[in-house]
Amino acid sequence: MFGADAYVLGVPVDQKTADKLNELIISIARQEPSLGVAKDLTKKIVVKPEFHVTLGVFHPGVFQSNKGLFKHLLNFLRTHPGAYAELKKLFNGKCTIKGIGFDKHDVKSSDVVWAAVESSEVHAIRVKVHEILGLAGIEDSSFIFTNPHITLLMKSGKGDVHDIGKPLKLPLHGFLDERSIDFDFETTNFYGKHSKVVASFGRECDGKPSDKFKKVLTDAINADKPKEVEYNWGALFKSADFRAQAKEIKTILTDPDKGAKELAKLLGKDMGAVMKLLKS
Repeated sequence: MFGADAYVLGVPVDQKTADKLNELIISIARQEPSLGVAKDLTKKIVVKPEFHVTLGVFHPGVFQSNKGLFKHLLNFLRTHPGAYAELKKLFNGKCTIKGIGFDKHDVKSSDVVWAAVESSEVHAIRVKVHEILGLAGIEDSSFIFTNPHITLLMKSGKGDVHDIGKPLKLPLHGFLDERSIDFDFETTNFYGKHSKVVASFGRECDGKPSDKFKKVLTDAINADKPKEVEYNWGALFKSADFRAQAKEIKTILTDPDKGAKELAKLLGKDMGAVMKLLKS
């Protein structure tokens, strides 16, 4: 629908919600074997640096031409201050995310994964924007409203898919320890190419999380690594019973290629006593 350069009407999320969405992406990747939480994930998927609820999509040509949609819309708002004031008052509310969706039958086969959004205010905003666009002389063929959704990830080499419904397919609690993500909004933006904000209504909000996705991924990878066990080596080397074997015991326990079986061969029935000493 309208190609990769289409303009978008959207609601940016707050930073806390953006952080939660990055967490959701990590959980999706962890549950999908074809993705996985590893360094090469960023080669498999594209995650935008900001998150917004997409409400509608607009043909880029009518925005970019001298007689385009954007010029018409801005001129209309300049000459109708009441409409502009009403928009600013209208462009706020609450959104709820209860799950995710994807363009094919599962995450593995899909090109795009999104968070499905529910909001009564979003519906009211779309009705009002439709009304204003009509009053500004913009034809319906130049824009289309979509199911409210937040694009979470796109497979590398693939773009977003606008010309389909964006329903909920899997519940949120299958990925996070909560049944919904709720957030308030006070801003609605028009986004251009690469999600650049070309016009904003309401308080400034960029939709960006605290950290870039690469750092979030690195933190998740590190969190998945097994924790190193801390041993009380001093107690072992000071032990009258095991001082003579202490060096050999330490060599076995710190060698990743050796394990409990080899230590058991060395210590036999004394293994329990040694481990108790090391963990003291």
